Amino acid sequence: MKCHLTDRGESGGWGAGAFLSIVMVWALSSGRAAVCADTGGAGPDAPPSSHDDPFGHPELAPKFRLLGLTLSIAAAILFGLGAAAAPGEESYAVIASPDVPVANLSLDELRRLFLFRERFWRPGETVKVILSEGQLEPGSFLLGQVYRMDFAALRRLILEKLSQGEIDLAPKVVTSDAVTVEYVAAGRGLLALVRAEAAHGARVKVLSIDGALPGQARYALRR
Repeated sequence: MKCHLTDRGESGGWGAGAFLSIVMVWALSSGRAAVCADTGGAGPDAPPSSHDDPFGHPELAPKFRLLGLTLSIAAAILFGLGAAAAPGEESYAVIASPDVPVANLSLDELRRLFLFRERFWRPGETVKVILSEGQLEPGSFLLGQVYRMDFAALRRLILEKLSQGEIDLAPKVVTSDAVTVEYVAAGRGLLALVRAEAAHGARVKVLSIDGALPGQARYALRR
């Protein structure tokens, strides 16, 4: 399934390698400027005065230690901690009741569950979807990126599923993330979407999507 969801960690924007290159150029340029300034413009090409210091200026050693630290930090952030999502993005968590026997869903599986095409977590355990009102952020995101329809079209879909006997009850529609989290935590077999921050510390199961959780660069449910 090709969902219209953004993964800025793999497409668009500045890549990690490009950004690290910029940092290295800046740091080395700063170091050269420091050498020139402290040696009266002699620069790094001046004859060395010590075999232990290739620049011939031991007094500049602290500056170059600082440059090394700058590059090390930049590399650690970009490659060691590169799983963090870009700041300023809103992530949405897929939450389920604690009894749900699933820890990860693909985007296609998630969409099939919300579209009522898959009705059971496993034989005898029904999936019960909880929806947020369309004007709420999670509801708007769910309609646009998962259902890909407006609330009126979703209502018609639900009525159709009810009339055909494919679902027994219409999904409950709630008015806030807090209420959604309460219902999911207290219920059985429930599935919902909330802002990621609303799920922090809650007694719900946060499902990974395609192996990634909210806050990670590969996580798709964000905008």
